[in-house]
Amino acid sequence: TLSYTGIDANAQLLQAAEAALEGKIPALHLHQLDIIEALLTNLDFLENQKFQLIGSFGVFHHIPSFELRLSLLKYLLSKLEKNGVVVISFWQFMKFERFQKKVVPTEDTLEKNDYILDWNRGKTALRYCHFTPQEEQEKLCELAGAHLLETYFADGKEETVNQYVVLTQKDIA
Repeated sequence: TLSYTGIDANAQLLQAAEAALEGKIPALHLHQLDIIEALLTNLDFLENQKFQLIGSFGVFHHIPSFELRLSLLKYLLSKLEKNGVVVISFWQFMKFERFQKKVVPTEDTLEKNDYILDWNRGKTALRYCHFTPQEEQEKLCELAGAHLLETYFADGKEETVNQYVVLTQKDIA
């Protein structure tokens, strides 16, 4: 039986997902959760569940600090069934001029490659984003005990706006 668990901090997005998936997935579980808060409090937000496939798309670039990104990756890997995989996207926004133009100059940054972007669609909409270069991706995977299965680029008109990384637990690779 197909089962889907979705997590997002935005209630409207969860409602849209529920409307789109209702009746299509027999076991649909959607949860509103602030992942950063869950990481800071060591909350086991997936409880005792294990998964064959975990996708984390559009998430890692919003997680402040290397340590929290590492904690999230370790956590996701710990939730895999035997031979399961985690697929993560890393937004390549600093490689594109159209996204670089959205960077708001600031004197303070949390860490190297941290930025505040303004979506500026009729009103100010500031968002924290972290650009994760290849070296940092490799360090995250190594320290988390992940084994890289595959990496590829996709999305956007260039088909390279996101880098996808497919991982499994190192001890079962």
